[in-house]
Amino acid sequence: MNFYFITKKDGLTVIKLGEVKNSLKKKSGFLWIDLPAPSGEGIKMLHDELSIDVNLLETALQPYSPNVLETSSGEIAYVIKTVLLNETASSYSIQPVSIFFSPGYIVTVRRGEQPWQSGLVKSIEGKPELVQEDPELLMIRLLLRINEEAKRVVNGWEARLDDIHFEEKEGFENFDIIQYMKIKEASDTLYKEFLDSRAIIEHLAAFNEAKQKKDPFKAAEIERLVYRWEILLEQAFTISQRIKYAIEAFQNLGLKKQRKIMQYIGRSILLFFPVAVILLMVLILFPVLNLETNMTIIWSIAALFAGLSIGALLINLLRF
Repeated sequence: MNFYFITKKDGLTVIKLGEVKNSLKKKSGFLWIDLPAPSGEGIKMLHDELSIDVNLLETALQPYSPNVLETSSGEIAYVIKTVLLNETASSYSIQPVSIFFSPGYIVTVRRGEQPWQSGLVKSIEGKPELVQEDPELLMIRLLLRINEEAKRVVNGWEARLDDIHFEEKEGFENFDIIQYMKIKEASDTLYKEFLDSRAIIEHLAAFNEAKQKKDPFKAAEIERLVYRWEILLEQAFTISQRIKYAIEAFQNLGLKKQRKIMQYIGRSILLFFPVAVILLMVLILFPVLNLETNMTIIWSIAALFAGLSIGALLINLLRF
């Protein structure tokens, strides 16, 4: 469990549990509590120290919790389902992050290590003015960091797709269809979860408008967040469609190849079928009519035509 106190003057300061209540009494700054693994003890601490509604806590920590929760007393919780990805998409997981905030504090509850957390701490340590003394700005920074982590991986997938030339069979030489199907699945999951989480950004924007406070900096940051969220959604959707097209093109290329092979086999058979029939008739009629001939010559001719037929077939197959 991590406790931070953030002010314009001192930036981000690590504090202890015993300092939580005193920090809430300060006129400037706000508290950030980061809970890496939710537990009964952690939930009790949040309720005891911050008086957060227990039902709100328990609902927000459920796997299928709504994205936006609000109590009658005005307490708000946001639940964003982050999608932890890797460049190969050999595995991915959906990890909820529950966010509780009020004018004096913000609480993030996550399950295990997530890349955005350490990056967010470093960015605030370097530039505390980015969050000023506003928990909502920290939340915007958090969402931007989640967006950046996802976009980094998505950009890698896009670069891999750029190397595929759909109209050329050489472009599919290193095409791992199973791997790209996994990437498509991960991209579809990312699109779904981030599309659902868009409700959080819309609520955040509406919440700020309702307060009727003119804060150009915060308004610009929300606008930037909305723009980046839409760009990532569009990128994830496009990647999914491109992979779908690539898989279809790859499968069609295989079918075309199979059809051509069958055509060449058919042509080879049709080309030498009349000759084979004539040779077969000669082999049958000569013994029946007691005609004198050298059977070795007959068999040699038959072997020659059979060899030519097989050779023509092999040459056609080697073209692939």
